[in-house]
Amino acid sequence: MKKNMLNLLILLEVIVLAIIICAAFLFGNINRIFDVRSDSSSYVSDAEADAQNDNARTVDESVEENADNAENEESEENTESENSDQDAEEEMAFSDAVTSKLDEMSVEEKVAQLFITTPEELTGADQVTFAGETTQTALVSHPVGGLVYSAENFAGAEQIVSMLENTQVYADESTGLELFTVVEETGGENHSPLAAALNYEITASPAELAEEGSLETVYAAASLRAGYVAEAGFNMILGPVADTAAGTDSDLDEMTYGSDVINASQYVAVDVASILAAGVDPVVRAFPGLSEITEDYTAYQAAMEAGVTCIQISALPSSSLTGDDALPCTLSDAASATLRDKLGFEGMLMTSDLASSAVQDYCSIEEAAVLAVNAGMNLIYLTDEFEEAYQAVLTAVNNGEISDVRLNNSVGRVLSVKMVSSVD
Repeated sequence: MKKNMLNLLILLEVIVLAIIICAAFLFGNINRIFDVRSDSSSYVSDAEADAQNDNARTVDESVEENADNAENEESEENTESENSDQDAEEEMAFSDAVTSKLDEMSVEEKVAQLFITTPEELTGADQVTFAGETTQTALVSHPVGGLVYSAENFAGAEQIVSMLENTQVYADESTGLELFTVVEETGGENHSPLAAALNYEITASPAELAEEGSLETVYAAASLRAGYVAEAGFNMILGPVADTAAGTDSDLDEMTYGSDVINASQYVAVDVASILAAGVDPVVRAFPGLSEITEDYTAYQAAMEAGVTCIQISALPSSSLTGDDALPCTLSDAASATLRDKLGFEGMLMTSDLASSAVQDYCSIEEAAVLAVNAGMNLIYLTDEFEEAYQAVLTAVNNGEISDVRLNNSVGRVLSVKMVSSVD
């Protein structure tokens, strides 16, 4: 009996020991399982973190790349926009002779052709009454499109003829192009400097002729003026004035053909036709005049129908035409667009004097010259600071502010008039 009890106790001890061993074994495995799971969880968490970091970096890089692309696209768009603005004007087709001449001209020569200034501004002399070595050197350095002469340049018939002949010879030697030689000779005591110097009969002013009311008299007076202008060697007259009298400026009113638009239009057309018949180019002045309010451009249209080759743009602002109550019309592309697109004018557009107070109150002459070219002006008229304006336009062409197309189109219009005139 005792022996059986002992065996039972031993068996129980073995069972307990087995249970303890199994428990220990299981406990240890469980810990290891937990450890593995913990390590695995840590690994997964790290991997997820790394993945998130990678994703974050990818997102950041994508954002940066998109930003860079956007910036590049914006830069390209801006460049394209600038280029588009510069290239907006289509290249014009000119005659073979004009195109060939444009191809052989330097940028400096083209820019110079845009300018009409005084002999004093060109040469640096205080008063020019003859053309010699100084004029020759100046025209080689700056072969301008034209020179405007006034009473201070006149000392008698022979002197005037000699001065202009020599100047044209020097211009031809420099570029092979005719020089516009310009005078304001519109009739009347205050606007007939050449007649006074030549002791010619001074014709009645346009205002006086309008009072007489005869187209034949207007034609005869214009023919007389154009005749002695051409004989002296001039090829361009600053006139007639296509505006109507307003009663606010006696000097301007004297140069107009009265206050009636229809009559003034007829007189302007006859004046233009008479000047052209003498082989001289008239410059009709100064668009839009009082027509800025009524948009009645009848006189300018009449001048175009008569064959005018050049129209001068007013230096005064016109908000109704340009949308800006400060911008001078002579610097406005809206003014040139009206003449080109609305009225169909294909000739030259000339600025009013950039040295006038109306322009200088708005900007510097340098800025005005560049604005004028980009506004579509073909001839830049100024009586002061020519060198500064010339350099400003040259710089603007070289840096792309004025496009090659714009430059060639402007100069091409000038050459088209000059080369046709020289052939005639």
